[in-house]
Amino acid sequence: MSFEIPREIAALVPSSDVLDRLVYLIGPARGGTSIIHRSMNVHPNTLVLPNVSYFMQRVWRYRNKVHERLLHDILRMPGFWDNNALRSRLSEEQYSAHRQLVNAALASRDLAQLYKLYPLTYSLTGASGKDPGAVKVWHDKQNDWRYLDPLAKAFPKAKFIFVMRDPRSVALSGSLRVSAKAGEVAEARKRDDVVNVALYWRFLSQRCLDFAKGYPGRAIFVRFEDFMTSPVETMNRVFSFTMDAPMEEAALRTALATVRGGGTNVTSEYTGVSTEPLARWKEALGAQEIDMIEVLTAPTARKLGYDIERPDGAFAMLRRLREVGGRAAAKALLCEGYDLKLGSTAAEWPR
Repeated sequence: MSFEIPREIAALVPSSDVLDRLVYLIGPARGGTSIIHRSMNVHPNTLVLPNVSYFMQRVWRYRNKVHERLLHDILRMPGFWDNNALRSRLSEEQYSAHRQLVNAALASRDLAQLYKLYPLTYSLTGASGKDPGAVKVWHDKQNDWRYLDPLAKAFPKAKFIFVMRDPRSVALSGSLRVSAKAGEVAEARKRDDVVNVALYWRFLSQRCLDFAKGYPGRAIFVRFEDFMTSPVETMNRVFSFTMDAPMEEAALRTALATVRGGGTNVTSEYTGVSTEPLARWKEALGAQEIDMIEVLTAPTARKLGYDIERPDGAFAMLRRLREVGGRAAAKALLCEGYDLKLGSTAAEWPR
């Protein structure tokens, strides 16, 4: 369905063609997606939504379950939808044109029309600081693989960035996060949490690999470790893929030095790209935990270029399945089957 930008606001927002060019970043929670997403914003030709929109989960999922007025309220939940800024910055004619566009998109219940309201409205607030005429693509991110196919079909020009991190790092960080949310001390993380996060990592990674195989040329994999050790080269690879516009290396290096990062599980905040998180799992995980994670994730991790061998071969998986319990064992077996379906070696995947 068409998405026509009203003439009253056309000069204040990216073009219709640019709004078709979504860049969707996916990766496991605690996998480095936030800092890479922020780093995308240093490019003058990108429009990065400042907060995760959760559009697919909060808006699209309920489009046919709630009445239009409530859907309108849900649509405006992200902090960057600043109605006060819209009213103060726009003329009455412009504000009315924006409101009519929102109402038309809501009435359409069309995925692309509704989702495009986010970069359009964020541009209208003026908070991005970007020249809308210079913008070539817009970005959002998520830690959920479930809506990849609908997005790829609704946005034929969309590109997908899959951020991957060593499963041992993700399992450590994710299990610590679970403990923190439960009010427990970090040292008391549970083995079941480590197992569940490791399987979550593998399940999500497999779906991303499968998607890249089904949509050739529309997705690349970016390893968090590569970004940490070679940030300029990694980001220029992303910029070249998404809009064929790498930045001058010195300018990019200077810009990346201003990007904020940090961990929610440890008291570490920093500006710029730090390699500190890379070795944390080696110091914090016990030998049995490492063994368990490697057994549960090795086949998928190798496809992504991680040098992880399954200890004791296939028999280790059977032995571990007896230890992790019924539900986790069932998930692990499903993952094993999925890896057989995926086939291929690491060299064949787009990285």
